[in-house]
Amino acid sequence: MGAGAVHRPAMRKAAVRSISRRESSTTTGGRDGVVDRRQRDEDLLAAISQHDEAALAALYDDYAAALFGFAVRRLGDRSQAELVVQDVFTRVWRNARRYATERGSVRTWLFAVTRHAVIDRQRARARRPSLVAVTEELQPVGDDYDEIDAMLVASAVRAALEQLSPAHRQVLQLAYFEGRSQADIAAVLGVAVGTVKSRTYYALRAFRLACEELGLQP
Repeated sequence: MGAGAVHRPAMRKAAVRSISRRESSTTTGGRDGVVDRRQRDEDLLAAISQHDEAALAALYDDYAAALFGFAVRRLGDRSQAELVVQDVFTRVWRNARRYATERGSVRTWLFAVTRHAVIDRQRARARRPSLVAVTEELQPVGDDYDEIDAMLVASAVRAALEQLSPAHRQVLQLAYFEGRSQADIAAVLGVAVGTVKSRTYYALRAFRLACEELGLQP
């Protein structure tokens, strides 16, 4: 299942039907309601561990808004918060079987996963200026700088990226244009985190050299 699968309309409709059937047999008030909710969450997570997409969509419908609000408060950026929520449910899909009831409720676990995803996003955002600084150095300054100059610089940057090896270009795309954490990149590429770190370092160095070869020297 792809990372964006939790948003598919068909899954959401299936989840709504699933929720309706489940909630018709549960109570909603008092202590019993809390117990029923916790049991329902655990049942959903157990189903997700068996690759039940409708269960994932149901859990998403229940918690996405709350997790999004948490991420927005931490990041101050709605678009980044949306990416965090997507990351969270991708991690839930992959790691549902790791949940242990003795460590707390599913809700508590989800917020813990979200907290880690927020931290990863903050770290990724903190690393992005390394590439941004390279491209900003290439921009002309002064009264004569206009949109045509900007287009030329953007075109040259794309040309520089094209000169990189596929592996270097891919790691820059994931790290700096998609804002993924090193752990996420390692999972996507199927390599160790240490490999991601070294590959990113050499990719940035190759990118700078490619810019210089194109005459885009700061």
